[in-house]
Amino acid sequence: MKKKSVIIISIVLLLVIILGAVFVILNKDSLFDTSLSTSKQIIINVYDKENKEIYNEKVSTDETYLAKALEKMDNLNIQMQDSEYGKYITSILDINEGDGYYWSYYINNEYASIGISNCEIVDDATYSFKIEKFEY
Repeated sequence: MKKKSVIIISIVLLLVIILGAVFVILNKDSLFDTSLSTSKQIIINVYDKENKEIYNEKVSTDETYLAKALEKMDNLNIQMQDSEYGKYITSILDINEGDGYYWSYYINNEYASIGISNCEIVDDATYSFKIEKFEY
């Protein structure tokens, strides 16, 4: 009787292991898909030369770096150029930087100390773009 119980328990455990393996194999794409968890929500603000907010939108992105996310936002009509330090913004919403002005950006209201090409996107952060006058 005891031997029969051990055999039954062994068979049940073996079936559970086999069914578990089959489940993992059939669902491996959804179980190990990390792209589902990489989406970040960010806020993009744009200010004109008078420091008036002209754009404010909460967006979702799967990008890691800010420059790539901005390039995919067609409604910003953003123009960038490459430099030896990475990309820099020359125009947003058809507003060009112009003589003596440049596009700066802020992360959660703090002046960004890194270029947009190297800026890793942080979930729930606010990225504000302002056209500012060069201070010589």
